[in-house]
Amino acid sequence: MRTLEFIVLPYALSGFGVGFDPATAVGTDLLYASVTKTCGTAVHHIGQTVAWRVVLGSPRAAYQRAFLHCR
Repeated sequence: MRTLEFIVLPYALSGFGVGFDPATAVGTDLLYASVTKTCGTAVHHIGQTVAWRVVLGSPRAAYQRAFLHCR
């Protein structure tokens, strides 16, 4: 029940009245996500808080895990 304390009912219900076309909603979401993630990456890169070795190694590790799992 504690989770429901954080929901502001008018904001939650306003989503029903917006009425975006699904393609427009998805496109807008992807645009917003790409801008915010790009800016966040730049800020963390400038602040030197990114472990680039881990970031660059993650896709390789994921591919290896997926390949080995399928065998």
